Amino acid sequence: CAYLPRLYNFLAGRILADDDPAAAAGLRATRAGAPVAAVHNIKQAIDHPHTRARNLFNEVEQPGVGKLVLMGAPVKASNYQVGQPGYTHTAGEDNLWLLKDVLGKSEAEINKLKESKVVS
Repeated sequence: CAYLPRLYNFLAGRILADDDPAAAAGLRATRAGAPVAAVHNIKQAIDHPHTRARNLFNEVEQPGVGKLVLMGAPVKASNYQVGQPGYTHTAGEDNLWLLKDVLGKSEAEINKLKESKVVS
């Protein structure tokens, strides 16, 4: 494409002005036709503006623990909004709901399961 040399020169000027040797090296390699991409450590990946803009990580209040950082949905669709994730449920927290509302167990059946220590 005719505009690529101008784009490379523009980017090179910006990158060199920011004094980012890794980015400058990547740009030179790309200009030479090498298929390259940045490699980030975990902190750099999490703090990257693109990662932040896509809401790939969300802070969630976890009962009994405090704030946790959880990964959000990695795939986004333009006609679907992903909600804010909730906390991670503890083991057995949903037993009553599952037994009663989903499986349709009666109170007597649930009490029998509790007495036999199948559920708490």
